[in-house]
Amino acid sequence: MGDDHPAFLCEPTRFLSRGEEIVGQLFLPNTKERVSALLISHGLFGFKETYREFGEFLAKRGIAVLTMDMHGHGRSGGERFAFHLLDWVADIRAAVDFLVAHPQIDPNRIAGFGLYSGGTAILEAALVEPRLKALITVSASVQNNCTFWETFGLETLRWIGIVCQKFKHRSFRASVLWALPRVTCMADAEINAQWHAFPLVKEAFASIPFPATTEALVDNTIRHVKRIRTPTLVLHGMEDCIEPPQSAQLLYNALTCEKALHFIPKNGHLGHLDQRRQRVFELTAEWIWDKLPSLRRTIAVSSSVGSLKVESLHRYLEMYGRGCLAYSTLQMGMQYFVEKDVGYIAYYKFEHPLLAPRGKRLVLADPVTSREKYAFILERFLEDPTPAIFLQVSQEFAVVLSQYIPEINQGGIETEVDLFEFDLHGKTRGQLRHWINKAIKEEVEVFEESVSGINPNEVHGLSEDWLERKGGREFIIMTRPFTFSYEKDVRYFWARREGKLIGMVVFDPMYENGKIIGYYQNFVRATKEAPHGTIDLITFQAMEHFKSEGVRVLSLGISPFCDIHDTDFNYNKTLAWAMKESYRYGHRIYNFEGGAFHKKKYGGTEKKIYFGGTQGNSVKEMFSVMNAVRMI
Repeated sequence: MGDDHPAFLCEPTRFLSRGEEIVGQLFLPNTKERVSALLISHGLFGFKETYREFGEFLAKRGIAVLTMDMHGHGRSGGERFAFHLLDWVADIRAAVDFLVAHPQIDPNRIAGFGLYSGGTAILEAALVEPRLKALITVSASVQNNCTFWETFGLETLRWIGIVCQKFKHRSFRASVLWALPRVTCMADAEINAQWHAFPLVKEAFASIPFPATTEALVDNTIRHVKRIRTPTLVLHGMEDCIEPPQSAQLLYNALTCEKALHFIPKNGHLGHLDQRRQRVFELTAEWIWDKLPSLRRTIAVSSSVGSLKVESLHRYLEMYGRGCLAYSTLQMGMQYFVEKDVGYIAYYKFEHPLLAPRGKRLVLADPVTSREKYAFILERFLEDPTPAIFLQVSQEFAVVLSQYIPEINQGGIETEVDLFEFDLHGKTRGQLRHWINKAIKEEVEVFEESVSGINPNEVHGLSEDWLERKGGREFIIMTRPFTFSYEKDVRYFWARREGKLIGMVVFDPMYENGKIIGYYQNFVRATKEAPHGTIDLITFQAMEHFKSEGVRVLSLGISPFCDIHDTDFNYNKTLAWAMKESYRYGHRIYNFEGGAFHKKKYGGTEKKIYFGGTQGNSVKEMFSVMNAVRMI
């Protein structure tokens, strides 16, 4: 990196967590734009001051950093030097609340970093805090690595502490200051000695509380991490004498989300302070840039153009992004194969120990290029031998694709409404008319407003209410996640009743030759209190807006596995049968029939959509896709 990065500001912070004051520092890039943020959860006996160099490094590179003294540590409140996992998870969630409310922080781009027991807390927090969009752990403690006699000794001290709390109303405190010189937290002996000399370190080793400390040293977080869906970077020093490197491999193997693992030579337990700390800083920055990208950041693309800004992708999108999922190719986590002056193919890199041990590329929708260039860009893309599965492609592209892959199956239908022909008259749309009228009678107010004009906490509450009733899963790839960041030409329609936000629909633009030719109903949310028909009223009023602007098409999106029939392509009959059965009986996984039934009430045109893989189609490939998009 050069020396021309903008300066940063450092703000003292204070907020409450479980009634205790949490003290921290916020390192802010000196920019007027909203930025990504990283919150840092230090380890047992740690404190925020040791992360200053880390915070400055990231802030100079456009990433805000919140360092904080966790419950009981540094200048924060709570039982001195105690570790209670639930308290630390609460601290992390309170820190997220603080960052979401900060005017310079993009609430949709918040990551969490945790070291040792702080890593434990970050992993546990990710299970209950959906606003964390990326995780980084360093030397995270995920299981009990103590010997039998060490565990016996800790359990004995824990019970002594429990007895003290019961009869003396305080924890039992043990001094192990005599052992501090023997503790090797860094591979670099000089840095290790400097850490020993910190007054707070000496104070902690002179007064270790029990039973609280046992919770940090004897944990079993490894049981839970398979449920984490947040992209996770696992870092570990090769010379860690506190938490063995095998713990990192164990954690990586247990994670089922998007993940990466790096062992750092010549680094010990406190990787952010050791001699290779710059590598920790760089890997963290790269992970945040990749998983929480700004529309202005530079992204990696094919070697034919080196690097390209997302604005350049928009140039192709506005010329050739005619499909309903074209705009979704810009979502976080996507990678791009770009041919200069031709267009691009967007794909998601999926890895799974059983379903995709060597990785697969999940290609989203048609290539964003002219129809005449489909074959050209496809041939270039397939020069990479990494297996690829092409999802939700049109019949036009499927014809070209069938010349390069062995099987193409129908995946469902897309429903498009001609706004110039649409009205609510007639028997076909009687039920839809009834739902809309019901919402009007219930005094539901619909309005259009940019996302910046709505309170983020209202939107978050609305989304949480919806997800809780829909199984708690937020799909990705084929459903573009909601973001608070500005997105060109995206339209937001909202519904209130008695002043409360009860519904929202986000419409993505569809382009051709530089003009908006339609919109896609991408993101839908409603509270349980919303009257039946609220979403339909929002959609109908949006349709009226679009029609008055001369826009002809509204896509209601894909109905997966709906109306599967024989095709003119070579297809996998077993998979076709499995999709038909899933459509009829798979409602516990996804409401296939319900979603399709509702779209049919609009009486639009139904277009077949297809998918196919370079290794053929199979039930295993279908499960790979369903796992990647978080359907299962």
